[in-house]
Amino acid sequence: MHKYRIIAAIISIIIVSCVVWIPLSNADWTMFRADTYHSGVGTGAAALTSTLVWNYPTGGHVFSSPAVVAGVVYVGSDDDNVYALNAVSGTQLWNYTTGKGVDSSPTVVNGVVYVGSDDGTIYALSATTGAQIWNVTFSDESVYSSPAVVNGLVYVGSYDTNIIYALDATNGSQVWNYTTSGSIFSSPAVVEGVLYIGSNDGNVYALDATTGAEIWSFTTGNEVDSSPSVAGGVVYIGSYDEFVYALNATSGAYMWSYKTGGHVTSSPALLGGILYIGSWDDKVYALNATNGLPIWSYITSNSVESSPAVVNAIVYVGSQDGNVYALSGSSTPAPTPTPTPTPSPTPTATPSQTPTPTPTPTPTPSPTPSPAPTATPTQTATTTSKPTPTPTSIATITPTPRETTITVIISPKANPPNAGLTSSIVIVAIIVVIIVIVILALTMLFRGRTKAKKDETQKTKYLGTF
Repeated sequence: MHKYRIIAAIISIIIVSCVVWIPLSNADWTMFRADTYHSGVGTGAAALTSTLVWNYPTGGHVFSSPAVVAGVVYVGSDDDNVYALNAVSGTQLWNYTTGKGVDSSPTVVNGVVYVGSDDGTIYALSATTGAQIWNVTFSDESVYSSPAVVNGLVYVGSYDTNIIYALDATNGSQVWNYTTSGSIFSSPAVVEGVLYIGSNDGNVYALDATTGAEIWSFTTGNEVDSSPSVAGGVVYIGSYDEFVYALNATSGAYMWSYKTGGHVTSSPALLGGILYIGSWDDKVYALNATNGLPIWSYITSNSVESSPAVVNAIVYVGSQDGNVYALSGSSTPAPTPTPTPTPSPTPTATPSQTPTPTPTPTPTPSPTPSPAPTATPTQTATTTSKPTPTPTSIATITPTPRETTITVIISPKANPPNAGLTSSIVIVAIIVVIIVIVILALTMLFRGRTKAKKDETQKTKYLGTF
């Protein structure tokens, strides 16, 4: 009986450890828009009340979006600092002072915080202490773009030099760069070896993430400050020309577009076949991700430049009217007629540029930026259908006049569409395999001991006969 108690205890420890580990492993929001897909989606319980957990006063405006990793909130401020705060209490753990304001959103990977600053520099800091590991200065102007870190490379765009950089995550040395014809406010998404990003030259670019070679580019009618969201082989992105676009991720071919009533600098979130995005026409939109038809829209009192975050079908978004909104709508798009096809424009056939490898972090000089195109886009919206009822506003948080503070709602880590279910299945399978191996090992051990005792007993009996 004793051996069975030992086996039961070991199995119980394994199961409890795995149950505890599963939710903790999904508790991080490591970068801008949650992941390299820029899904903007978290898993776990939604925040349904406006209860303030804590706030932390900084010395300037906070445009940076926080990253939350291992119980620590990392965020930048216009007071020139990057902050690390305890996620539970809001207590400052450390701060690092740059040369100017920090509007870029931090990315935290393998214990390192990567973030850009308005001083034209990207910094790599220790996530534990805030100590500088390395920095690379591109220019004396801002790095608004938020870094993506994949397979040991840091990808980021520069607002002043018009260049997209790939840097070695270990030491900041430049691996390749790609020059566009306009400033870069957009943040890169990196999916399956391809980097997607917008530029103020009016183009959306797809580049080989390893070499920097251009795969395709698509021309919109104005600047592209929005950052792309990539899912299911489709790139979703907004433009200053007031359109939201869906492009084929492989070829850049136009799939559909939807015209809002204002500039679209918000970055989309995608969940359950629905695309959520804000516009300068004061509205938050929910669009059918397959055909671009509107499902619902919610009007605020000012432009919506904020990028939505979605947790458990609740859409969280800020507005220039000073409010943060929590919106609830149908998680399944209503049946809609197929829109009339619009001729798909061919993506701009620009020759692939050869990236410039350099042995040092110093970037190569960039050409004088060309003015962004302002021509009317050749695409026309093909989305004209009756929207479903306006969603219910669950919570509206109106700030009172006060010093600038960081108020944090901690959302669990986002995963690419359908990745959560797959990850859970893999984890459960691993747990089952571990349990089976432990049981077999213990069974063999006890069988061996039992056999040894039996052999010893038989030997004793045999010797006793002499």
